[in-house]
Amino acid sequence: MGSREKPPQTLRFGLSLATKALVDGYVQKGYFESGVCRAFEGEETPDPQEGECVVFCDFFVAGLRFPLDPSVPEILARFGLKLHQLTPHAIVQLSKIF
Repeated sequence: MGSREKPPQTLRFGLSLATKALVDGYVQKGYFESGVCRAFEGEETPDPQEGECVVFCDFFVAGLRFPLDPSVPEILARFGLKLHQLTPHAIVQLSKIF
C-alpha cells in the first residue's frame, strides 16, 4: 500500500447545497416550522449566529425534527458535543428515544 498523507485540517466546507427552496420544502414536509431555519448565504465556512447550529440535510432524513426535545441539548452538553458532530446514524438512535 502506498503512503496516505492526511490532508490539512480545514473548516472550509465549500458552498452549501442547501437553498431557500430546499428549506421551504423541508417546512412543507414538517421537519420544522417556517422561520426557524435558514440556508447558508454564500458562506464556505459555517458561521452560525447566536442560538443557531449547523445541521446537515441527511439529519432530517434520519429523523431530526425541530423543535428539539429539551433533553437533547442537555445530553449533548453532558458529553461536550454539538449537533453538527453527530452522524445521521446517531440521529436515528436519538429518534428512537424521543
